[in-house]
Amino acid sequence: MNPGFSQRNFPALVGMALLLFNPAGMRAADAPANNDALAKIFQAAISNIKAAKVREDAAKKKAVALTGAAKAAADDQANQASLDAQDALTSDMIPYTQYLTSGAVYRSVLSDLEQQRLDKAVGTASGSSGGTSPVSKGSVPSLLGFAVEHGGLVESTNSTVMTFQSNLANLIKAMGQQDYLKSWIDPKSSWIMQGAQRLTASVSFDASQGGSSGVFMGSTRQISGVSAHFDIYSHRDPRHPAYYRFWNTLVAGSGGTLANSLNALIVAIRAYVDPATGTHPFDTWRAAARSAIASAAPDEVEVVVRNRAEAFRQAFGSVPALQPAFQTAANALSAYADQRRQQLTTIAKSPVVAVEYNFTRQFPEAQTLNNMSNRAAVTSAGGLTLPDLSNVTLIGVYSLGRSPKTPEVTANLGMTFFQSLPKGSATGSLRDWRFSTQLDVPLRDIQNIGTPSLSVSYLLLDLVEKPLGAAVTVNSKPVGTPGIVHLLQGKLTISVKNSGIKIPISFTYSNRTELNTNKEKRGTIGITYDLDSLFAKPK
Repeated sequence: MNPGFSQRNFPALVGMALLLFNPAGMRAADAPANNDALAKIFQAAISNIKAAKVREDAAKKKAVALTGAAKAAADDQANQASLDAQDALTSDMIPYTQYLTSGAVYRSVLSDLEQQRLDKAVGTASGSSGGTSPVSKGSVPSLLGFAVEHGGLVESTNSTVMTFQSNLANLIKAMGQQDYLKSWIDPKSSWIMQGAQRLTASVSFDASQGGSSGVFMGSTRQISGVSAHFDIYSHRDPRHPAYYRFWNTLVAGSGGTLANSLNALIVAIRAYVDPATGTHPFDTWRAAARSAIASAAPDEVEVVVRNRAEAFRQAFGSVPALQPAFQTAANALSAYADQRRQQLTTIAKSPVVAVEYNFTRQFPEAQTLNNMSNRAAVTSAGGLTLPDLSNVTLIGVYSLGRSPKTPEVTANLGMTFFQSLPKGSATGSLRDWRFSTQLDVPLRDIQNIGTPSLSVSYLLLDLVEKPLGAAVTVNSKPVGTPGIVHLLQGKLTISVKNSGIKIPISFTYSNRTELNTNKEKRGTIGITYDLDSLFAKPK
């Protein structure tokens, strides 16, 4: 059954849908610059067509083994699925007008923001053992994150640490709603729920611990630390209630004008008569499109859609009689895009203030001492039962401008405490205080890969007490003495386009480590995955 085209519902639907899309070029005769851009415009149509094709093939295979009424019913199912595929290609004209009036990319606003954010961190916190970054970032995943890091900063040995991060309030709501937009907690909800939305927890595992060294078992024996991140002030999410009024105004104002102009363009295209032949080119295009998709295999769907979109552009993109409607739609797109772009830039560059708490187990250090001893004696006033650590860090993020490619600065100020008072301590439970800062610079986009960024970080760590919480000697030499640690790190972060995956590669220099007073140079690498980027993609 062909549901046809509803002009009555079109403006409202387009007004809401355009909140998720980003118009770039404005010429009617232009086509998107690459297949990836076109696939995003026709994403829903391609998905629906493929699903219908799968149903059609299944019904045809089923009909082969049947006879009589059962075979007739299976044949009807196959025919209906074929019509569904044709309708999915030709009934919704919104993507075709987008294709004509926007010459480049219709990217998801939310997904694009998530891919390019510099303030988010997925991985072990800076105040935890085994972390590879000296700075805790201002934001963390609002749903779920996962990271694997190999290295260490001021520790004397490298280790592989896996970190799982989650905001349970957002995650539970997102999974229930199946919608990233609706995963934001209602501002009218209780203060407990609103507070829970600001809180993200993480747990880290050290694969070198436990019964199977180097193998991740997920056991409590491998837990190296837990963390909690709380947003004191952060408006960097476009779903934040602070922006509700703007989005509503945009939809009612520029969005409504845009929807009406696109509606008028579709009406003009449908009504256009070729003066040379006296026929309606739209009817000819529609019949050819339905025939092409009816005979296509599931793996040919994207090629057919691409070809029919190009045929649509060639048929209507340069028709003089349609140019006034094209120009009106292009002007509406431009006004809409400018207003939205300004707001999104404001959102992306707003300041952030957060606080982070980290609990770290010191068992890796006990193993490190044994490795350092070369089978000689390791002595300690308190034995090798080392007190665990707690770290509290205040985080601030500030952008150096308002353009999308503006660098931003993150600063941390934190202190670390022993969970139990070390024997013979002269300073109490305070182990160290630390200050760190990081400059993040977005680089040029790499086609088909993503947007990389370059970071430079500095850490000043003042060990006011013996870092292990005890006087320790290895091979008759004291280790872990108090002192100042200076650390400088350069890092390149490679984003894998449209995947939520980032690969940080860094090189670190420090004047000493926590246990050794010798200079240290090391490289670290990791991989992080942020579910926000995937969940924000348009369905």
